Amino acid sequence: MSNSENKNLCKASDGDRRRNPGYGLVIKKRKKESIQLEAVESNDLMNNLPGSSVRCGDNALIPELPNEELDATSVSNLMQVDLTKFSKLKSLLMPSLGNFELKSILTQMRGIRLEKLRIDAYSVDSLNVLETQAPSLRYLHVYLGNYFETTLAHRLQEIFKKFVQLEELDIKIGGREYMRVVLENLPKENRLKSIALDISEHDDHELLQLLLRKWSSSLECIDLKCDIRQDNVKRLNLANEKIRSLDVSVDAVNSQDLLYCIASKANITLTKLSLEACPKGTLFGDLVQRLPHLTSLELSTHGLTDDEMEYIFHYLINLRHLHLAPCIDLSCIKYLPSKANISNLKRLQSLESCWCPFKMLHISSPNFEFKELNCLNLASCRRTPVLPTVVHFKNYFPALEKLSVERYYTPSTDAREMRKSFPRLRRYHNSRCMVFFV
Repeated sequence: MSNSENKNLCKASDGDRRRNPGYGLVIKKRKKESIQLEAVESNDLMNNLPGSSVRCGDNALIPELPNEELDATSVSNLMQVDLTKFSKLKSLLMPSLGNFELKSILTQMRGIRLEKLRIDAYSVDSLNVLETQAPSLRYLHVYLGNYFETTLAHRLQEIFKKFVQLEELDIKIGGREYMRVVLENLPKENRLKSIALDISEHDDHELLQLLLRKWSSSLECIDLKCDIRQDNVKRLNLANEKIRSLDVSVDAVNSQDLLYCIASKANITLTKLSLEACPKGTLFGDLVQRLPHLTSLELSTHGLTDDEMEYIFHYLINLRHLHLAPCIDLSCIKYLPSKANISNLKRLQSLESCWCPFKMLHISSPNFEFKELNCLNLASCRRTPVLPTVVHFKNYFPALEKLSVERYYTPSTDAREMRKSFPRLRRYHNSRCMVFFV
């Protein structure tokens, strides 16, 4: 590898981070009837990587591109995206633009009837876009900030009454009073099949029951984010078969009550679970045993013991994504053939944890390979404060594309050695720099 090629591998200098960024709209993904836009900084890390970008000047039209998917790069100012060039446009995924005005885009959308829209509603312009497109939308992903005057409630009533064929809704609202306004005014005639709902700021457990009653005949999937406290844990029914994804913040809740709230019995429909706190010991074992179809588990704020990790390795063999906080066990790791280890999770695709689960693997199955694992984030724990050198674990991860050891002390590793050890590696992040391989 030449010196010039080596320089292209690491672009995250402190000087780059200190520059004042400009912002622009760029194409992130483009298909025949679908555009995804992204707001990025003009000194974005990827700007100077060869082969990664197509540059667009200020006020340029979206170029005709043969690619079905294009990685975004930045432009210096808010780019005038000419949507009139896409008469058959059905899907528009907008980035988070804060209070940027959307008048130029709004005027171009006359005559365009979208079926899919993602938008953050921070301004009157964005509400106008939402209202104009409401009758044709089948999919809506919207964040409604609480930056409006008190007239917002009335405006939301009028907007959501205009939806007639919505099937998928992903919604978050800053003000607690507005979520109920939206759900009560969205007509029942919409055959709502899927909803992603964040009620963590609303303290309104009846919203879930409202959903289940109003769309009982059509609703198939609920992606729910909520808070559980001791005063509401017995009123929430999170074991409902239509809840497929659950993101829960837990505040001083009795472990037995928490277990009953999430999985009073075997829950075969929940596939994704994120918990800020969880039952301990054998109650944790009861919880994971009742969730056999989990494909994603995140326990990233509360460390587990070896016994609790063993419950995961034994019962949750369908996991694709596992995010664990560093373990809290200080005892010496001992090889016990009767205990399950992380090699049971053969289909893992992403993993965040400390190194301890792999210590057992090194003893019991030194030749094991995670054939599908492409993203690995390793963090230090008190028992393993220093990560082994790459040579000690490179054979476990033949498909690795992203590796982060930012929260570990790591021996110095040359970029060329990293690429040689992991041939598919595209990004490497440690405490000193971020490296992109191209």
